[in-house]
Amino acid sequence: MDSEHGHGVSVDLDEIRSVLEPTRKLRLGLEVLTEHLPQEMEGGAITDALCQIHEWLCTSELRSLRTFGLPVAYIIISPINPLNPPAPEDMQKIARAIRTLDDLGLIILP
Repeated sequence: MDSEHGHGVSVDLDEIRSVLEPTRKLRLGLEVLTEHLPQEMEGGAITDALCQIHEWLCTSELRSLRTFGLPVAYIIISPINPLNPPAPEDMQKIARAIRTLDDLGLIILP
C-alpha cells in the first residue's frame, strides 16, 4: 500500500512491534478462533467471550502504545472486531478513508 507521494514520517516498525509483543500471540489466537469457529459454536457465551477478548486486546494495545510515548506523527488504526463488524455502509467509509491515506503515502506496511 505504499505510495510514491511519501508524505509520511519515518517509522521504526521494530520499536512498535516490541510494544505490541505481549499481546501478539493472543491476537493471532483470537483471529484463528474467529475464522475457524464451527458454526454451531457461534453466538451466545462463546461469541461474547471472544468479543470481550477482542476489546481487552484493543484496550491493552492502545494503553501500551500510549505509555510507550508514540509520537503524535503516528495514527494507529485499531482492528475491526470480526464478530461484530461495522455496518456495510460504515465499512465503505472506512475503506475510502484508508484508500485516501494510502494515496497520500501515509500508510506504512512492513
